[in-house]
Amino acid sequence: MKGFVIFVFKDRELGDKKYSYLLDKEKRRFKFKNKNGDYVISNDGEKWFIFYSLGKEKKVDIFSFREALLKVRKIALTLKVNELKVYERNLKKLPFDYRFEIPFYSSLLNYKFLRKRESKKDEGIVKFKVSKEGKEVKLFNEAVKFVRELVNAGADEINPDSLEKIAKEEFSSLKLRVYKGKELEKKGFGGILAVGKGGNYEPRLIRIEYSPENYKKTVALVGKAVTFDSGGLNVKPYSAMEDMKIDMSGGAIVFGILKLANALKLPVKIIGYVPAVENMPGPKSYKQGDIVKIYNGKTVEIKHTDAEGRLILADALSLADEEGADLIIDYATLTGACITALGTKIAAIMGTDKGSLRKFYEISWKIQEPLWEFPLPEFYEKDVKSDIADIKNTGYGIGGGTIKAGLFLKEFIGKRRWLHLDVAGPVYFEKGDFFGIKGATGFGVRLTIEFLKEFS
Repeated sequence: MKGFVIFVFKDRELGDKKYSYLLDKEKRRFKFKNKNGDYVISNDGEKWFIFYSLGKEKKVDIFSFREALLKVRKIALTLKVNELKVYERNLKKLPFDYRFEIPFYSSLLNYKFLRKRESKKDEGIVKFKVSKEGKEVKLFNEAVKFVRELVNAGADEINPDSLEKIAKEEFSSLKLRVYKGKELEKKGFGGILAVGKGGNYEPRLIRIEYSPENYKKTVALVGKAVTFDSGGLNVKPYSAMEDMKIDMSGGAIVFGILKLANALKLPVKIIGYVPAVENMPGPKSYKQGDIVKIYNGKTVEIKHTDAEGRLILADALSLADEEGADLIIDYATLTGACITALGTKIAAIMGTDKGSLRKFYEISWKIQEPLWEFPLPEFYEKDVKSDIADIKNTGYGIGGGTIKAGLFLKEFIGKRRWLHLDVAGPVYFEKGDFFGIKGATGFGVRLTIEFLKEFS
């Protein structure tokens, strides 16, 4: 069944006699206060009409607008309406492009993981229709969906082998190089080799280069891809291991950004580095007390095998630093401490380039992929030092786990401009939330592309 959604504001009239009549007809049955959250339902015999108040026009931002869309969607599902045409006259003065936001958010809400789509195709689907969608929204939706498919899939499907295969299929038009086997050893990627030793699949470092004509700036993107994290020999408790297929989300984000940048033909060179491993217990697994030598020559004392992501990132960041870029950005589901501090809706950002950091922050709240800045104070650097190696991979003392993990990574980027995003919280939801249904969210893809548009 199809319907109509009409958003109204407290501080101005509806502006359409036909819909005003439908609204007036139902006022006896529904109390309509024109405050955020109030609505009226009407029917002309053929279609349902949902009148929803957004409150005062000047106070409407993407957060409140998405909340309204979410509530309207629930009303539509109750009415068994699967398509709602949006009355647009009242939306033209909003401080964002509603012709992009409505179909983009609609796609986030209506997404179904591939295996679920095979049955009950239209169940739980409500499409919001606008007269003309934003020019780029379909490309954004495809890239975000691509990331969600990768993260939602189990470790039986997504592993270092399959990530290499996917990279070759998706980025056949780009420059691709994969370091593995003897080449990893020869090059000295000790972190990747150490973490991957216990896994069923050969560890590797996937390098993808997008190089458009007439670019002026180069950005390196590094994404953690632990395709399953058991914790290694320091094995996780079962409850903490349940969703560890998502520990490759950083790598998936980098794949998604590259896919979208290529589709949009962004005028900035992007080099993606995705270290891909399994962290599993076994006779060859790395152990507490081992000393691991990273690509840039620094040594790391292994205090705990479940602090593995920073080791593979260290190798990739070292290579990115060596090869050069105007800015290095890494993405990782790195610390549980980040979720403790910020919950599941906000990611942490820290780094050495304050200008880019502030721009990321501003964009993140504007488009509802929120970030919060963490500091990298020098007085915590001593906590990362080791007695028997240059640094250690954990055991940093009480508190500050996310910050100290950031300081660990900082050891491998030299003097280049660098940002670190700890996305442990918002990349995957245990239950449906403002980013859509339960599961992977695709967080970080749109955020980075919007940043790169300005950075380029």
